[in-house]
Amino acid sequence: MNDSLVPAGMGRADGPPIPPIVTPESRRDPYPLFRQLREHSPVHFDEATSSWYVSRYTDVAELLLDPRLGAHDFPEWIHGLPEPDRSVIVPVEEHLARWPVFSDRPAQVRLRRLLQPALTRSAVQELEPEITRTARRVAAALPAGPADLLADFARPAARWTVARLLGLPEEAGRQLEEWSDPLIDYVGTPGMDVAAALGAAPAVAALTGFVHEELLPRASTPAAVALARATRDPEVEPEDVVAMVAQLVTGGIEPTATATCVAALRTTGAGGGQESAETETEIETEIEIEEALRADPPFQIAVREAKTSFDHRGHRFTAGQRVVLLLASAGQDDSGTRGRGGCPVTGAGRGSEPHLAFGRGRHYCLGAPLARLHLRAALSALREAGVPARIDRAAVVRGEFFGLAAYRAVPLRAR
Repeated sequence: MNDSLVPAGMGRADGPPIPPIVTPESRRDPYPLFRQLREHSPVHFDEATSSWYVSRYTDVAELLLDPRLGAHDFPEWIHGLPEPDRSVIVPVEEHLARWPVFSDRPAQVRLRRLLQPALTRSAVQELEPEITRTARRVAAALPAGPADLLADFARPAARWTVARLLGLPEEAGRQLEEWSDPLIDYVGTPGMDVAAALGAAPAVAALTGFVHEELLPRASTPAAVALARATRDPEVEPEDVVAMVAQLVTGGIEPTATATCVAALRTTGAGGGQESAETETEIETEIEIEEALRADPPFQIAVREAKTSFDHRGHRFTAGQRVVLLLASAGQDDSGTRGRGGCPVTGAGRGSEPHLAFGRGRHYCLGAPLARLHLRAALSALREAGVPARIDRAAVVRGEFFGLAAYRAVPLRAR
């Protein structure tokens, strides 16, 4: 980008200088930086990443709906990378460019419309009894000795729900998880990291074969049938269907497991067991889930691109510039009641505005109803088993990503 378009200090309203956005410190814990941005430079240009960062709730909520911002276009310049980097990175980026969350192309819009009826609140409600039983089964199977909430409960429960959505056996969920992890690592690593791409590229290839050879020919659930039907749509290419499956899998396992851990960590001090669980109403559980999503959402940013030049809060977004909407920062915005919203279903909670963890507008998370249902069942099951009180908070290990919240370990003490 032409530096002459960005005068020194652009975007800094007042206060101390804002450090570079992506640093080892911000990857470990971005929230101090987010607060600094909200207080001193709510619409900020970072020269190191050539991107705008928007941090206040009102601005983020408004720009998520602004038609002048769209998905970040595929970076054609990567075709000019030297070998062997190009051969590794290009297939991964071409695959990600087909994810509906990263694309505004007609095929992705069509795919969302085809799949949406299978993921509405009423549609996924039919899965609630099975998801509830599975969450209780996995919670009851936790070892009495030292264990790990992430590895022994959150991930197994999440991958079961994803497998069930797609009509796959439980063991297939483990396979999906093996392909999901390297894709999540690549998405959460700043820049185009060759080492991360080396793990993601074979995962894309293996998932592609699985979708066309195993999943679609045996489609049995509404979601899988909708995906199979999409392959016969002239607007949709086979690679688009694979990308949609990849988005469902990566969005359904790691982020849901992370949100489960966040919710459990926020209730560590609460009593456990069947008696205390029965005192929790369904509405109270839903509010706690929404608060966990607001306070520490799994996806912390939404990356957009200015499709035309326009002004916002006195700053000029030039066509082609990258605009990063900080969803996690918006959730922490305590100016008035903005960003402190509770349950979107009941309207109850800490404020008048819903959180933005699932985005808003045409890129809103299709799987939000299923994620909420799963999280409600998971948190209830953990309480019934008295698990939150066993969490060893001092030993919890977070992943070091930017834009993505994840855990590496959430140890449980012996009973």
